[in-house]
Amino acid sequence: MKFYSRRDFFKSAAIGLASAELSCKKEEKEVAVKGKKEQIKPENWEMTAEESSSYVKDVLQTALQRVVDNPETILSIKDRVITEFTAIQNGQLLYQALGARRPSDPDTWAHVDYDPQQDKPVLMIFVPAVRRGLEQYSNEGFNQAELDNIIAIMYAHEQIHIEQAENYPFKDRFLRPDPYLTIKDEATAYGKTILEIMRPLMEKGARLPQNYINNSQQLKLVGDDYTNPAWISSFR
Repeated sequence: MKFYSRRDFFKSAAIGLASAELSCKKEEKEVAVKGKKEQIKPENWEMTAEESSSYVKDVLQTALQRVVDNPETILSIKDRVITEFTAIQNGQLLYQALGARRPSDPDTWAHVDYDPQQDKPVLMIFVPAVRRGLEQYSNEGFNQAELDNIIAIMYAHEQIHIEQAENYPFKDRFLRPDPYLTIKDEATAYGKTILEIMRPLMEKGARLPQNYINNSQQLKLVGDDYTNPAWISSFR
């Protein structure tokens, strides 16, 4: 097995993005949302494919590089980011920078879906939403290292969804969507994100957005049990 340095992971991801540009023009895309399919139409596009790809490569992946190279980064982030980009490099995971927001939830930053033509999962980055969100956090005084953490949490959270795919395969989600299983999957993934990523960061004194802190407190109310029906119902 060939060993890839950390920088090779991000170089290969840029290659993946270059090919993804061709499929990110202003065309209709179908994604599954909470067990239902929705269309991202040409009028939803706010950025060109080139602008979206450049932002992901120049801003998001540069931030991930800093996070992965930092010896102080917690392993629950570092390992997941490296695993995710290894899958991209190996062609097991598609990677797309979309210059559109998600119609049903314009604040969604990222989503793992399924590409029926290539029969593979696809990591979608909704670039306008990410850009706006990061600008807001910057205006609130978050420094670059703190913004880097927020970006890394986004990618690590999506990798948790990929880890859970054996319980609810992406192909099944797309072809036979089940609203309850979709909500349960999100509740589980977010619970793991809180327990395995956000809490350790907070214990190290890292600054996180207030909504992350609020969600962590909400999980505590159900005994940190992300299978608790009350926790799952909050994702409806």
